[in-house]
Amino acid sequence: MTDFHNLYNHLRLSSLLTKKYRVLFRVKQLDDDVSCKNDSFSKQCVWPCFLSLGSKKKHNKHGNVAVKIKMTFESLPNELLCELFEYFDATDLFRAFHGLNVRFNKLLLTQREYHLNFQHTAPEEFDVISQKYLPSIVDRLISIEIHDATETPQFSMFFFQHIFQRQHIFVQLKSLTICSINDHSLLITIIKKCTILNSLTHLNIIGQQCSNISNLVYEYIWNIPSLTRCNLCAIRGLRANQMHTLDVSNSIKNLTTAECDLHKVFQILQSTPNLQRLEVVNLEVGQFTIGATSTFLLTSLRIFFRGKDSYLIYIFQNLPQLRCLTIENSNISWDGYDWERVINEHLPKLKILRFKMERSILLQYKSVDFLLESFQTPFWLIDHQWYVGCYWDPKNIHRVGIIYTLPYAFNTLDINNDWHFKTTAVEDIHKLLCCRRVQDVTYSGENCLEHQVPFYCPNIHKLYIDLPYEFKSFSWFSSLITLKSLYISIRPGFDYDRLQLILNELPYLYSLNLDLQGVLCQRLFQLTSSSVRRLDLSLLSYSPCFTLENCNSLILSSLGRRCEVLSIQVDSLYSILRLIQDLPKLRALRYQWTSSIQSYRAWNTELVNLLEKHLPSVCSVDECTRDLSQVDIWINRQLKYFIRSSTNYNNSFYSFLI
Repeated sequence: MTDFHNLYNHLRLSSLLTKKYRVLFRVKQLDDDVSCKNDSFSKQCVWPCFLSLGSKKKHNKHGNVAVKIKMTFESLPNELLCELFEYFDATDLFRAFHGLNVRFNKLLLTQREYHLNFQHTAPEEFDVISQKYLPSIVDRLISIEIHDATETPQFSMFFFQHIFQRQHIFVQLKSLTICSINDHSLLITIIKKCTILNSLTHLNIIGQQCSNISNLVYEYIWNIPSLTRCNLCAIRGLRANQMHTLDVSNSIKNLTTAECDLHKVFQILQSTPNLQRLEVVNLEVGQFTIGATSTFLLTSLRIFFRGKDSYLIYIFQNLPQLRCLTIENSNISWDGYDWERVINEHLPKLKILRFKMERSILLQYKSVDFLLESFQTPFWLIDHQWYVGCYWDPKNIHRVGIIYTLPYAFNTLDINNDWHFKTTAVEDIHKLLCCRRVQDVTYSGENCLEHQVPFYCPNIHKLYIDLPYEFKSFSWFSSLITLKSLYISIRPGFDYDRLQLILNELPYLYSLNLDLQGVLCQRLFQLTSSSVRRLDLSLLSYSPCFTLENCNSLILSSLGRRCEVLSIQVDSLYSILRLIQDLPKLRALRYQWTSSIQSYRAWNTELVNLLEKHLPSVCSVDECTRDLSQVDIWINRQLKYFIRSSTNYNNSFYSFLI
């Protein structure tokens, strides 16, 4: 039941809700010729948002009796079920429906295509998928997503060394995503194997960034035959003087890269003649010298730029076909007249402009009205219908603020309730203030949550709140149905009752991250949430240390009983053992020592001995020895297999069975 409702919750938030809404109302109840193994599931698991509930009689205006028939999910025809299944990850499908009955078991293995995302996968689940299902679906597998984060530490090593070695069997694989991998040699090996995947069109290397990557990574990527979209946000630190001449890639059309300089950008442009869209997360000038201009066919550019305006103008001079420009910078303070001149002279085909300029831009003007006046010429309001907003701190002597185009076009947004806001728009203001692209929001201010903020963000995934000791209003949280992660700073005197009200209003919250400042309060262990499965209680190095008594309180708490992923600081080896043994659903644990560096190795050695002594004899423990202050443990509770780690990883890592 739990897994089905988790899947159902995901369904409510997906586009499937609107696409299939009318179809499900027209579904007729069919005879199920396959015997059910679980009749209680058939009787209880109905879809109330689509189908009529209950079976009761009601008289209509003509005196006839209308009967509402209770429809179960299993009543849907196979064709519709298969179409619905295509919207979900294969791990969720097998977790929710395998073993329900023979019919569903067959349907799960007859899909046209499959997506595998191992972000929240427990070791025992991966064991089932890799041994029972993967051999049957590998020829229809079109996307794989691998994570090396806290929930699945060093997972990429195991997956690619034991499964991806036979990369030739992934004949239909179109998309590969690798998140937070920190083994450079393994990354190079993976990319090299991708060069023989003729169907691979999307490659994403994201998450925690890797520094000082070898030039071989770029050489292999440029030789993937059908690659069209490439995201290399996790690769940084490579400058043009470290790069050899790249082979020409005629297939790459969409490229995202992390920190790089202008030399590297122009080298990339020369080696990808069909590139249409380029995004540079952090573009620096470096040792670049302005020279003769070239003509590139790029039509869309998105950059965070650090440099003088002369370099930015030089970039525009090389991109005469540019139609879409998205730029964020903290060095350039152009007003509306400056932008109008630059666009008219260098970007004649520009149709979409999105910018965000920060720093003390308002110091150059007597008031915000004078600044906004430069964006109210016919060029802005009539020719292009581009509108801007200004968001500033009236109390700051440096008049710090930001000015940006509407609607807001960036993923992160800092909201301070003490700041003021003005815009050049006079119509459809509510529509322009809807920030659909924003996923990460930081909210602060002395008057936090007491006044209406000038933004509406319907797709927030992460929310960072720096609250004062008390806050009164609660209305701003009412629409955060998409929120997955909540980060809150907790100071002495914090109102835990108000936090509980927040948790009650977030039915799909997955991760709760608490910046604990000061002494631990017992009220923390009385918090409840029906959806939270991940707890991070060690965001900062000075977070309070959990004693054995604190760990016992966490184990007995409602959050602890539901916790699957835990990050914590402890002062006792036995605290770790107690957490592993007594948190019933724990599958991943990250802990930090509070001792000096000299004590880390001794503590970790003692922990290995302690685990081997108190855990079952089938358990194995292995250790990596670079960052001994932080240790990741991945737990398999079904006594089926053990993933050994290698000594090439950044964090200490223990993987064992309990």
